[in-house]
Amino acid sequence: MDISHNEFIGSLPTRFFKNLKAMLSVGRNELRKVQYVGQKDFYSQWDDVVRVTTHLASLTHLHLSYSGLSGLVPQEISHLSKLVSLDLSCNDLYLQNLAMKRLVENMTTLRDVMFSGVDMSHVAPLTLANLSSSLVSLHLETCYLGEAHGGEFPFGLFQLPNLQSIQLSSNPQMRGHFPKSNWTSLLKFLDVIGTRFSGGLPNSIGGLKFFEDLNVEGTGELPDSIGNLVSLKSLYLTGSFAGSIPASIGNLTQITDIHLSDQNFTGELPFSLGKLEHLTSLTLDGNNFSGQLPFSLFNLTQLVLVDFSNNQLTGPIPTTVNSHSSLVSLNLAFNLLTETIPSSLLSILPSLEYLDLSYNQLDGHIDDFHVNKSQLSYVDLSNNKPHGPIPRSLFGLVHLTGLILSSNNMTGILDIEMISELKELRDLGLSYKSLSLSLPSSNEKFSFPMFTYLSLSSCNLREIPTFLKDSKFLQHLDLSSSKIQGPLPDWFWGLGEASLTYLNHSHNFLTSFQGFPWRGFLYFDIHSNLLQESLPDAVLWSGYVLLSNNKLTGEIPFSICNNSDMIILDLSINRLNGKIPHCLGKLSYYLTVSDLWMNNLQGVIPTKFANCESLRILSLNGNQLEGPLPHSLLNC
Repeated sequence: MDISHNEFIGSLPTRFFKNLKAMLSVGRNELRKVQYVGQKDFYSQWDDVVRVTTHLASLTHLHLSYSGLSGLVPQEISHLSKLVSLDLSCNDLYLQNLAMKRLVENMTTLRDVMFSGVDMSHVAPLTLANLSSSLVSLHLETCYLGEAHGGEFPFGLFQLPNLQSIQLSSNPQMRGHFPKSNWTSLLKFLDVIGTRFSGGLPNSIGGLKFFEDLNVEGTGELPDSIGNLVSLKSLYLTGSFAGSIPASIGNLTQITDIHLSDQNFTGELPFSLGKLEHLTSLTLDGNNFSGQLPFSLFNLTQLVLVDFSNNQLTGPIPTTVNSHSSLVSLNLAFNLLTETIPSSLLSILPSLEYLDLSYNQLDGHIDDFHVNKSQLSYVDLSNNKPHGPIPRSLFGLVHLTGLILSSNNMTGILDIEMISELKELRDLGLSYKSLSLSLPSSNEKFSFPMFTYLSLSSCNLREIPTFLKDSKFLQHLDLSSSKIQGPLPDWFWGLGEASLTYLNHSHNFLTSFQGFPWRGFLYFDIHSNLLQESLPDAVLWSGYVLLSNNKLTGEIPFSICNNSDMIILDLSINRLNGKIPHCLGKLSYYLTVSDLWMNNLQGVIPTKFANCESLRILSLNGNQLEGPLPHSLLNC
């Protein structure tokens, strides 16, 4: 009976245990012939398991994964000397070193050991060294290896003649290194992500012709012999690998996934990457790659995901791409790419949904293009240098949910009616551009109820756009430097009431923000306005409170003492009076800036400064404070 991988809850029906007793009443000679036990919840206690299995002298397979078992793994399990496959994974079990030692000593024909999720923190890694030479699979993910005893994973296990799979991921205290020679030639799967393996990949790894899946956390350079792993399908490296990618990587003709993100790789991308015809995912973001993009990559018809962001790539983006491409996501952000933004990326690629070219040095005109059957849903061209008008065809991309065009040199007047054609739009960024957003007096007829992100800084708005009235899901709103005057309208306080976490109204001409309803903001910036009122309590519940350069009056509310998550407090250049709240010195462990410069505050500086290791700036000058500097400032 095998009912594993289910989601049963509670106790088992009594009739199951009647069957268990019937099984126990069978003669021992018959029990000895049983070779396979694989049940979930059939044995709800270890006692049940032990009572049955100790009579099963011929048992070869014991599979109890996802069985809801808990507690110590009993030493009696080691009596099953003929076991070839033992699976205890995904239970709430704890394995002691003695039990593991006896298991290794007695089970000399064991081929599969699957203990993922079993607490092995008190098992000495050296105990594993004597596992059977018959071992084929060793799965010890998330077993807390090395946490109590320390020590290294025995590298001799990599040399067992029949070993095909080693899974050791998510054991953060497990140290180890790879052998420099004599690897088992049959190894197919290796995963040591989330461990403390060091020393990098030895050149000898190139002898593993059957390798299919290589997931390694480590250091060092990628050996040129990596190109010999002709069966490899997935390469996933984390840690601090460095050096260049060898051109031999082009020999991995069966590979589908290459993930080398957030490393220290340098040099140019090898053009041999364009030979990998089965490649579907290539993520090389967060490195120091330089040089030009390999144009041949854009001819790979099975490639779905490309992420080269956060590198130092230069030169143009290829203007010719394969119209039969399967590319869905292309991220080239934060590089040094130049020349024009090819309109072919916006029109020819039939499957492309995500395009991010932000933070480069792209310039020139963006030509209008044929929308055809484009699937584009997110386009970010911000922080580049294109000039000329925004192509009208952008607003024919009917599936767009995100359009970010901030910080470039495009000019002209953008009509809100054009934006309203994008019915699925949620994120819109038009800040810091040499264009104006046209808001006709009847703009109330336009509505964007799905907006979550809106950035219109420096768009010459002069008033709060009424098309925002129905935007109840806003999370990020930036209307700074837009010449907005007077008090905020009453309807404004209903925006994103349960979702808004970022609000920037700085560098306008606002005179009041009474009615402020939100608490728990991450970022609230309304500095450099004409506010002439007292501080609302709710404002001071934000993480970033930026209210400088106004004409705020009254005292700093003592309710500020209840905000334990504040990071920056800037109330400088106002007309605040009264005493500094006594809690200023222990306001928040995370507080990095506390700026009360140029107000009318009186009294003494709070005497107790504690829990202020993060504090970098404390500015109190330009007030009417008196008394000594507190000695507790030395704690900061």
